Amino acid sequence: MTKKLSVALAFFFCTLSGNAQFYLEPIAGYALDVNNSNGFKMFNTALQFAYKQNKHSEIFVRLQLCSPLSNHKSVDSSFTTDQSLPLYSPARKTIKPSMFTAAFGNRIRLNGSNKRYVISIMFFGGYSNQKIKVSYEYDRKNYTILNPDKTMEKDGFFLGGGFEYMRIIGNGRLLFQMNISSVPITEQTKNYPNSFHDFMTPIAFNLGYSIPLKTGKHEN
Repeated sequence: MTKKLSVALAFFFCTLSGNAQFYLEPIAGYALDVNNSNGFKMFNTALQFAYKQNKHSEIFVRLQLCSPLSNHKSVDSSFTTDQSLPLYSPARKTIKPSMFTAAFGNRIRLNGSNKRYVISIMFFGGYSNQKIKVSYEYDRKNYTILNPDKTMEKDGFFLGGGFEYMRIIGNGRLLFQMNISSVPITEQTKNYPNSFHDFMTPIAFNLGYSIPLKTGKHEN
């Protein structure tokens, strides 16, 4: 997968013309999973390279890492057959969600040729790896948890889309994004009865800044 990603990035930059206009865009934000009742919350950090094809369209490549904003903590019960001990004891459970994505996409301008701001719709897809890590704290020597939650991990192709507001500031651009991404699309399915429903479908709210790296004729 790393080799394929390197080839894709090389192709992206090789297709840029000599007077192309492109940008480096660091992005940070908040993501909320809407596919689980637990409502996993994550912090987004991303680096995006955008290439302006024309005044109506830009293509981009994005690398993004999502880390747990706060660990989801709860308590399960553990049991024992030792009659000298209490029948059950609390087992502290911690769930840590995380995600990595490498995406290729397009932002398409919706408003006219306003020189102060741009409103765009975004479409993207690529590779995603999701991991929901589960850990327990309890007396493992004397107690057992019946049907404990287990760590799940999945990777594959994903799709996403959203909206973006871009404020023009000199030669730079301030970005506000809202987008949603699908779970990795593979033949692998969840076949274990965890308390959480499935892998994550995150809605993200991002803030970023677009830094011009090379410009030809500037067009807003």
